[in-house]
Amino acid sequence: MDEESQAEFTVIDLPSSGGAQITDVMANVQRWAAQVGLPIDDKLAELEEEIDIDGTKGSFVNLVGPESTNPRQAMLAAMVVREEKVWFFKLFGAAALVERETENFRKFVDSVKFK
Repeated sequence: MDEESQAEFTVIDLPSSGGAQITDVMANVQRWAAQVGLPIDDKLAELEEEIDIDGTKGSFVNLVGPESTNPRQAMLAAMVVREEKVWFFKLFGAAALVERETENFRKFVDSVKFK
């Protein structure tokens, strides 16, 4: 496989007691935007969408790097603070592949149930 047909899906839980930067949505969005080559600016706040993950308010972003980057990268990310943990769901990789998998990613996040 070449770089233009690869993406990585991850689910990570971290202790919410790890500090404000772990639970701060915009701090995470800024870090993720840098990973796909987007400028860090005030417009990033407009990219955040509120979602429901198993009855808890969470955040979702769809970040697509500039067309001028090679390879062009994208990331779908959702995060939710649930009890003592922050859960991150991410799909990162080739922009065309990530964009094609957006609906499947959303369906997966919608299906998440915490015990």
